[in-house]
Amino acid sequence: MIEKGINMATQDAQSRRERRASRRRAHILDAAASVFAAQGVHYTTIKDIAVAADIADGTVYNYFESKEDLVLALLDRLANLDERREVMEHSLQEDVRVFFTRHIADRLTLTLENKTLIAAVLPELLSSPALGQRYKQVVVRPGIEMMEQHLATRQDAGQIPSIDVPVASRLVNATLLGLAVMALFGEEVTENMWSDPQALANVITAFIFDGLNAVSPPKVEQSLPESS
Repeated sequence: MIEKGINMATQDAQSRRERRASRRRAHILDAAASVFAAQGVHYTTIKDIAVAADIADGTVYNYFESKEDLVLALLDRLANLDERREVMEHSLQEDVRVFFTRHIADRLTLTLENKTLIAAVLPELLSSPALGQRYKQVVVRPGIEMMEQHLATRQDAGQIPSIDVPVASRLVNATLLGLAVMALFGEEVTENMWSDPQALANVITAFIFDGLNAVSPPKVEQSLPESS
C-alpha cells in the first residue's frame, strides 16, 4: 500500500510538471505569434519573444530549439490536426454536403482570425526550403491524407460517387489555400467574400458538388431569319 501511494504521488507530481510545461509552451507560442504578427518573422529574434513572454532568453530554448521551431509549432497549432481528425471520424454519418460546408467554414474562419500571423509566416516558408519541407511533412501532408481517408471511407460507403480521391483531396486544400493567398495579397473581391466565411463556404461547397452547373445560364432569345 505504501509503495502504491508513492507511485501515485510520483505520477501526480509528473502530471503537474507536464501541465506546467504545456502552459509555459503555450505562453511562449502566444508571445511568438504576437511578435511575428507585429514585425514579421525575419526581423524577430528569440530575445524579442522572450521579452514579450516576460521570461529569460534561455527559457525559450528549453522548449524550442530555434525560431524556425516556433514557426512550425504555430503552424501546427493553427492546423489543429488532432481535432480535425476527430471531427472527420465522427462526421462520416453526416450528410456529405453539410460536412463539407462546415469544414470549409471552419477553415475559412480560422484563417480570417489569424490573417496577420499567416501573412507574417508565409514569406518564411517560401524563403526557407528546409522549413518549407518540414511544414509539408508535419502539417500539409497529414492534412491531405486525412481528407483522402475521409473521402475514401465515404466512397466505400456509397455516399459519394467514384472519384480520384487523391486529386479531390488536393483540390479542396488548394482551393482554400489559393483563396487565402489572394486575400493576403489584398485582392479586394476575395477579401470582401472572406468577411462572411459561412456564405463563402456555401458558395465553395456548391461549386465543388455542382460545378458551373450551379449557375444557370441566361436564356438567349433567338430571332428567326426574315424570309425574303
